[in-house]
Amino acid sequence: NPAIVHLVSLKPIILGGIISRIIHVKSVVISFSGLGYIFTGKKNYKTLILKIIVLILLKFICNHKNKKIICQNQIDKEFIIKNKLANINDIIFIKGSGVNLNIYSHIKYNLNKNTILMPSRILKNKGVLEFLEAARILNYKGYNWNYILIGANDYKNPSSVDKSIIEKYKNKYNIKILEYEQNLVPYFELAGIVCLPSHREGMPKSILEGLAAGVPIVTTDTIGCNESIIPGINGELANVMDPKDLASKLEELILNPNKRLKYSIEARKFAVKNYDINEVIKKHLEIYNDFL
Repeated sequence: NPAIVHLVSLKPIILGGIISRIIHVKSVVISFSGLGYIFTGKKNYKTLILKIIVLILLKFICNHKNKKIICQNQIDKEFIIKNKLANINDIIFIKGSGVNLNIYSHIKYNLNKNTILMPSRILKNKGVLEFLEAARILNYKGYNWNYILIGANDYKNPSSVDKSIIEKYKNKYNIKILEYEQNLVPYFELAGIVCLPSHREGMPKSILEGLAAGVPIVTTDTIGCNESIIPGINGELANVMDPKDLASKLEELILNPNKRLKYSIEARKFAVKNYDINEVIKKHLEIYNDFL
């Protein structure tokens, strides 16, 4: 008999939201941290039908009389309003899930770091294929850099990367593909560049962590990702699903150490200003207190 149910990400929103309506939970907080494969995967009849079903369910769930909806980027906010899931007074904008700045405060950036890190689940819609191909291109050009992809391989996800593709790149072209680890701080310590060529995000945690560690970012010009950096200040934006352009943006930073150093300084400043987890916690507690 909870006073408040807080639902985070699409699947829990649907399952928990339906249950909350059925058992008449008094208050609901709904956090959109991205809209998932249905909205980012290939457009076909299956995804179109699923999208329609999901929207119907979201309208039922979001029709709760006592609710607040948290979104992490402006596009998701517009999506909520456009589809009449909530009025603007019920929407609260919080830039991502925040990051513990203290964990990364000891990291010192230097120009000897020659690792490009992609901390991500190994999914197509995270841009894994583009990252691997960009690494191959850069390796072929003769740059003496290492490329680390680290994260869980979710084979049950429709966007999972086939094992044969992983084997094609694994331990070749200076690429290392590592399994999920809870503590990624040692990898951020190694990184000269953090890369996330995702197809769509809410507000990607890996980029927030990269910024907090003071590492230059290369990500994609897409929802969520392009709100987490300022191009030419703390990172670069590549075209979505374009490994050649991704390689070009990475190459630009490889060839410009002074730019990397500048981006590093600005990355940490940006994280301190925008993504302190203490501020995120404070905003959530304020939401809860309004219901109690």
